[in-house]
Amino acid sequence: TVSALDSELLAALLPSLGLLTEGKSVPLRVVIRPVNAPTAVPGQGTVDASGGLLDPLVRLEWRGVEIDVYALLEDRLARLFTVAADLSLPLGVTLDGCSGVTPVVGDLMGAVTHARVKNSEMLAEPLTVIEDLMPSLLTLLEPQLARGLAAFTIPSFNGFQLKMLAARGIGRVDGGTAYNHVGLYAELLSGGQTCT
Repeated sequence: TVSALDSELLAALLPSLGLLTEGKSVPLRVVIRPVNAPTAVPGQGTVDASGGLLDPLVRLEWRGVEIDVYALLEDRLARLFTVAADLSLPLGVTLDGCSGVTPVVGDLMGAVTHARVKNSEMLAEPLTVIEDLMPSLLTLLEPQLARGLAAFTIPSFNGFQLKMLAARGIGRVDGGTAYNHVGLYAELLSGGQTCT
């Protein structure tokens, strides 16, 4: 659930939203509901020097995800519309120090396909206007999605610690960019060794 949005972002593209809010800026909430289980497609997993994702380590493919957009109207959240769509979310990881792992969300332009609007009776705009709005709206949500993926530390076990070296796709599928597996490369350190 993402709640750090307001109606001013959408009112320019959806004039009837301005009528509903009486020209005021009201909070919006976006709720992404996966209707079907996602599938994961391993990729190469490369990141640039600044931690930006060049090629996803895993691409989550969600078919038929429903995205609800709510507005705070008359002291309650009212659903403005629902968009059923297919999402393709590129995810990767950056390695921090010896055992820190931080998930990274890639570029979300083009992540929404086959958008179909429903439950939009509160708005006067044609369905195609709302459908065309979804890729841009998802791009606005990218920072919120990234914050939802918390960094973590690989714990030590039985006196050993892993020094993480890389995370990459292994075994390229013939003729494509997908891989068969995701590999985590690490050096095994005994309890007496210090990770630097």
